[in-house]
Amino acid sequence: MGTDRDERGFSRKDMRWLGLGVEFAVVVCIFAYAGYWIDRLIGGEEPEFLITGFFVGFLVMFYYTYKSTKELRK
Repeated sequence: MGTDRDERGFSRKDMRWLGLGVEFAVVVCIFAYAGYWIDRLIGGEEPEFLITGFFVGFLVMFYYTYKSTKELRK
């Protein structure tokens, strides 16, 4: 028929949406871990950098996802 679906029924666009979710989770975890590593490096008792890393990663990926979904919605 003229569809671009694979044998499981997913289109290329569907796979891109799923990939965005995985990218989001991985990047947020990397930033949070980097903050955790800095916290341990300086010997702090509070998880200041872990929380900061989490929110920075979240905001970076939110912006990236917003930009990417503008293109996917066309």
